[in-house]
Order: sequence, then C-alpha cells, then structure tokens
Amino acid sequence: MPQKVKGFLAADGSFHESEAECDRYECILQIRALCESHNVNPENFFELLHEWGEHIKGYYDADSKCKQRQAVAKGRVEFPDADDLPHAESDNADYVVGDKDAPGFLEQQIRRNK
Repeated sequence: MPQKVKGFLAADGSFHESEAECDRYECILQIRALCESHNVNPENFFELLHEWGEHIKGYYDADSKCKQRQAVAKGRVEFPDADDLPHAESDNADYVVGDKDAPGFLEQQIRRNK
C-alpha cells in the first residue's frame, strides 16, 4: 500500500529525513569517489577531516578574508620560504615526489587500538 512520506531522495535513490542529511550524504559520496580516483583511503581522509576540522575551518575562514586567497586562487598553499629550508643529510636526490609506487599516508589503511 502506498505511503505518503516527507523527506529527500539522494541521487542514488537513498531516502533522508532532512535536506541537510541528504546534502551531507551526497557530499560523502562525492568525496569517496574523489578518494578512489586519487588512491586515497576514504576512512583515513574522513578521520583526518574530523580531527583537523576546526583547523581547516579556521584556515578557510581566514583565507576568505584575505585579498589574495590561496585556497581558491592557487588550489594549494605555497610556502614562500620553503626553498630556504636546509635539506636533511638523509635526503635522497633520486626520490621522486608523488612516486606512484610509494603509497602515501592517506593511501594506507590505519588500524587503531580502540
């Protein structure tokens, strides 16, 4: 028997009681797809997002008040004095940044004792 319902349907057909919950769910789906396409472990990403949430919000808030916005204008933060930092004795000149064969932190699954 058909029922009258009030709620919101996400793009994948899942039902949510509020628009905010539906929007959050659809954002989660988009972020998970981005994680998969960039070899990022989604659980690690979301854990860091929650742990660093206040710092991230603070950065975006501060950035939005600047004349030249780094987060939007460049897509990444550049540290102007990074070239002035001394290299460690153990730096490997043959190391390639972003080497596809070397998994990064976000690519690895973390098991924590809970």
